[in-house]
Amino acid sequence: MIQYKETTQCISCLSDNSKRKFKFLSKDNNWYTAMKCTHCGLVFATPQPILTAESINEIYASDYYDNYFGTEISYQDPSLASYYMQCYEKEFAVYKQYTSQKEGLRVLDVGCGDGKFLEIFQKNGWQCLGLEPSETSRIVARNKGFEVIDNPFLEMPETYGQFDFIFMDNVIEHINEPNDFAKKAFDLLLPGGVFVTKTPNSNSLIEKSETIALQLLPSFMSNALMKGIKKYMGMGTGRVHRYGNLHPPVHLAIYNKSSITKLLEKAGFENKNIHVFRVSSNHPKWSAKMKTKGIKSFLKLIFDNTANSLNMGEFLITIAKK
Repeated sequence: MIQYKETTQCISCLSDNSKRKFKFLSKDNNWYTAMKCTHCGLVFATPQPILTAESINEIYASDYYDNYFGTEISYQDPSLASYYMQCYEKEFAVYKQYTSQKEGLRVLDVGCGDGKFLEIFQKNGWQCLGLEPSETSRIVARNKGFEVIDNPFLEMPETYGQFDFIFMDNVIEHINEPNDFAKKAFDLLLPGGVFVTKTPNSNSLIEKSETIALQLLPSFMSNALMKGIKKYMGMGTGRVHRYGNLHPPVHLAIYNKSSITKLLEKAGFENKNIHVFRVSSNHPKWSAKMKTKGIKSFLKLIFDNTANSLNMGEFLITIAKK
């Protein structure tokens, strides 16, 4: 059973100056309040789940991936997986520009999931190690032939050595000890090593639009809209169950450029070596083009292109070099 703790202190910069933004009933049928730190801009939930091996496996059981993209699309759908692999190839090409050119580079993929991105590293000759606390995902990655450990990241023993590259793809929003995680990543990197985090951007165009709408619309109208989305698009719960990309007990905090930069500086990275990108789908440098079929896909394409042109992309990708 998951246990929780109330907090109004920012879980990143530890400031006590946070404002309450929105209260909602999440997918686990518990009430949460979205808080925003006035110092660093982090958006975080209260209460926060106490993360243990047992609670993590409860949160990320197999049904976490069921209907992840809607009732009509499976997380392991071949066509969807193929599209994401194309995106990962383009992402990797960007990351490679910041890494050493020596052979036999070592990568640690923290929260490697089913090993999709490890496949890209392996294809390019990297020595791969994955870390995945969810047994469901870990089994899939191991079946692909990867070494995947289940040690808590903060307890990784020195016997694994140091790495040229540490990757956290959509991980940091799932944890409530970000300072310890960032410092651990810094310590595990070789000199000149690279730490990459990819996470939802709280200042993205879509996030701004959604959260403003939630604050302005009466709750009955917001819930009616979500009910329609579930009925006609097969997505969501049929009610407002999140605040932007904040949906505990899964997404516990959502970052922007300011909050992620402050976090990494506190861990030891120099500001001049921290590069922050804000990217949506269909970005020419970062992702493959999505096939546009129907009005829904066409509207998403326009929205993504607008977000990319305004530098308000959906994802915050941060590359920090030690």
